[in-house]
Amino acid sequence: MNQIKEFSEERFKLWYMKREYCKSGRTTLPGREQLLDEFEHYHASGKGLSQFYPRNWSIVVLSQPEFENLIHLESGWTNQAGLTVNGQSRRLIEIATRAKACGYWENPDKRHLDYYEKFKTNSLVLSGLNRIVIRNVTIGEGKNDSSALFYLHDGNGRGLAYIRALKKLKVEYHPVEAIYADTTRK
Repeated sequence: MNQIKEFSEERFKLWYMKREYCKSGRTTLPGREQLLDEFEHYHASGKGLSQFYPRNWSIVVLSQPEFENLIHLESGWTNQAGLTVNGQSRRLIEIATRAKACGYWENPDKRHLDYYEKFKTNSLVLSGLNRIVIRNVTIGEGKNDSSALFYLHDGNGRGLAYIRALKKLKVEYHPVEAIYADTTRK
């Protein structure tokens, strides 16, 4: 993992809200203060990171092995879709393998399919507003993957679609840019 530049929690919040505005097709952004206020709504839905008390923030670039070994979200929908199975690996590469085996791509989340279609045509790269967000893995998240160091906090759908494009279409790996929230304790 190579650090490109330092970042901050405030810049993360502004980046996140700009991404949400762009995803929804809105072309006009409100001012900084309104974006920060609106982020509090998203924080309540689990998108914030303050509960992990990040010490440092930075923009990093991930190699393909680092990207493939990120820990994927486990939730009700991932369990129901067959992507996560209690007691099994949650590394992104394993989730992608499981998605293929369980037929996930026959009826995927529309956003994930849209991401995949964009990766097919090289019109989506995981950088800038499309970068992912990672943090240090917690003990519970890494219990089935002792070598995993980082959790994919935001970007699970993009990550899953990118792995599929890499494996199925043999697209060239473009290094993944991530916002890294260092949550290690000293």
